Amino acid sequence: MSMATASSSGGDDGAPAPPLAVIAPAPSPSSAAHYNRLDESDLVEAKALGLLRNDMPVSTDLSAPEFGIAYEKKGGTKAAGCSADVFASQKSLQERCKHFAMQRGFQLIVAGSSTRANGGGNVKYRCKKLHGQQFFDPNTPASKLQCPFYVNGYGKDQSWKITRACFLHNHYKFIGWRPTPVPSAANAANALMPPATLAAAAVAVSGGMPVANATTDLLVFQQQLSVGPMPTPVNPANAGEAAAATAEATATPPQRLRTQRNTTLSMKVLCRMVTEEVNKYPAPGLVMAKLDGKMIRRILLGQGHTINHMMASRIKRQLQETRIGKVRTSFQKLGGYLKVVADKNPGSLFQVETTEQSGFKRALFISSAALSAVKFCRKIVALDHITASEEAPETPAGKLEDDENDDVICGVYLKATTKDYNDQVLTFALALVAKEDQANWEWFLQALQSTQTANWDEYTVIAGRTRGLQPALRTVWPQASHHFCLRRVVEDELMQAKKIPMTAEKKQRIFDLARSDSETEYNTLRKDLMRTNEAAVAYLDGLNRANWVKYAFLETFRRPTFNELTSDLAMALGSEELFSQHASASHTSWFGEDPVRSSQPLYTFNQYFMKIAENFHQRRQSVKLRPAQELVPMRDAQLQQILQGSQRCESIPCANGLFMVRYLGPTRLQIPDSWRHVNLVDWECTCQDWQDQQFPCLHAIHAAELDQRRMDTLYDVKLNSIENYLACYADGFVPWPMDAASIEPDTSLKSPLDFVFAEDASGRRKPGPKPKNKKSK
Repeated sequence: MSMATASSSGGDDGAPAPPLAVIAPAPSPSSAAHYNRLDESDLVEAKALGLLRNDMPVSTDLSAPEFGIAYEKKGGTKAAGCSADVFASQKSLQERCKHFAMQRGFQLIVAGSSTRANGGGNVKYRCKKLHGQQFFDPNTPASKLQCPFYVNGYGKDQSWKITRACFLHNHYKFIGWRPTPVPSAANAANALMPPATLAAAAVAVSGGMPVANATTDLLVFQQQLSVGPMPTPVNPANAGEAAAATAEATATPPQRLRTQRNTTLSMKVLCRMVTEEVNKYPAPGLVMAKLDGKMIRRILLGQGHTINHMMASRIKRQLQETRIGKVRTSFQKLGGYLKVVADKNPGSLFQVETTEQSGFKRALFISSAALSAVKFCRKIVALDHITASEEAPETPAGKLEDDENDDVICGVYLKATTKDYNDQVLTFALALVAKEDQANWEWFLQALQSTQTANWDEYTVIAGRTRGLQPALRTVWPQASHHFCLRRVVEDELMQAKKIPMTAEKKQRIFDLARSDSETEYNTLRKDLMRTNEAAVAYLDGLNRANWVKYAFLETFRRPTFNELTSDLAMALGSEELFSQHASASHTSWFGEDPVRSSQPLYTFNQYFMKIAENFHQRRQSVKLRPAQELVPMRDAQLQQILQGSQRCESIPCANGLFMVRYLGPTRLQIPDSWRHVNLVDWECTCQDWQDQQFPCLHAIHAAELDQRRMDTLYDVKLNSIENYLACYADGFVPWPMDAASIEPDTSLKSPLDFVFAEDASGRRKPGPKPKNKKSK
């Protein structure tokens, strides 16, 4: 078709007639480009949003190869490209393009992207093909059609620009909108107009170029959909008549109803859906660390949403950045938070240390109230680490290795606990270190030593002997009496290191062996254990008996263990020592039921501070109505139990408060009780319980009744009194909200995850080097 123009002289009133449209040569109807349309409103909106320069030429020639395309090299600038604005990041450019798409009734996808160092890279956005989308091309299957719209972006040195953009579409837009045309003369005229006339009018108004009007595009597109395929452009001579015929009908523009947002979910909503689903698992933190694209697609598919692998990758990266950001914020606010709490509680000690690379190294807090309470407690201290969980559970994406676990990467907690005379545990020091080793244990013990609260060399220390703890004790507290933690011996050494399977019954037999009050009883129990667990007995024989068996410990160090065998201090006349660390009452009473996560130190320390205030208050309130000289509840209950058991003893009086006593009732180990020598003057019994617990045993109670001695002459009345118990918890503690505005974060501090997920030269975040697997010999 040749290009033609038409003109007309003025009418009767001399006014010039409107010029006829210019029709450009159109491709063959069979060509896919024939159905590409350029909407003037898209160009106007792009210029308004700064995505297109006002003076940027966009070809309107349908036959031209650059139809509807804006080039940086044709009217753009080197700094800003085709766009009027320069964007600070790819995210900023993407948000602007997304806003443009929402305004113009379609949606975007990221067709391709790459990143470089210093925030640079390339990106391409395309028009998303929606389910059930209606294209102008009636002949080609929808599966083989692709919208020509795209935006190419380029970034360097954190400056992003648009280098090329195509504003054409080959489909109906505003999918998900529900406009209802208002009945009008124009609509009625359009409804009665023949399809050919309506199509000719559309071509005539656009000047032969497929351009949709800003206010009528949606209605015209819907009418064309009912008419059928878009007709071939008509002759210019007839186009003027068609335009005149429709001028009156289109005089009143149809009213557009308020638009509704499209149905496609945003990245933020998809991430929230995945996060909510992950939080339903028993260990959401571990599942999130193991999350991969396949699992993300499976989760969203279960919610009725299908995404491609690229979107799944973007969601995974967004969730990973969110996770790392939370960990970083927790570490950066930790120092300021500990300082605020220390200021609110004068006398408290806190330390926060960093590495030369501004990375987190370790942190510690010892409250003044807890230090004051230690003076009124028993001379026993337990040292232990707090694991994130006993064993990482199997996640839907597979088992989580240590180098993938955020809590393992971020470090381990160290704690120091003691026990009051009412058998209640007091955790008085808490620290987070990057690694449990001798250097960090020495630092922790030296911090306790610097408080000058007690002479720790006079204490019984219950602690493990691995991970550098035993040599650290010998260095910092050389005179302390070290009793091995039996839980660590069984779990860390026998089960993990030596791979010896242990049942609850076998564990209990080892604990009974450790409580032997004589060598005879030890040999009897050892022989019985040898029948079922020879490997464990062989390993225990290699340990120094004085560091883990009660009778040998008392003979060597002359210090009590208060019947404790584990660093949880969980044994109080009823055994919790077989429980896992996180299930013991000594742990939950100070850290709650939630897992203690080293990747969230701010939350962990906050929980610990809240428990200090809560426990101190509850313990004061529990005895405030009791007389000051009365025994604490646990010692009173123990005395009543022993008095009942003493009635089943027989005795032989000797001279000057010396007795031979034997218990005739059933025993714990089903071993008949032998004769015991009781010395009421020196508070000694050969069963060792009196010396070990600093409270009379049933043999002593029976002998005291025969000797007509008062019960309160057999123990320290002041230490076991309500008065001493109240003095222990007299000081209050003031916690502080972890989200308070007064906490100043250290923005220069890097969390351990920041070093693991470091950025390489291309700007991509990648995991750090994995530890090499040891080859089996």
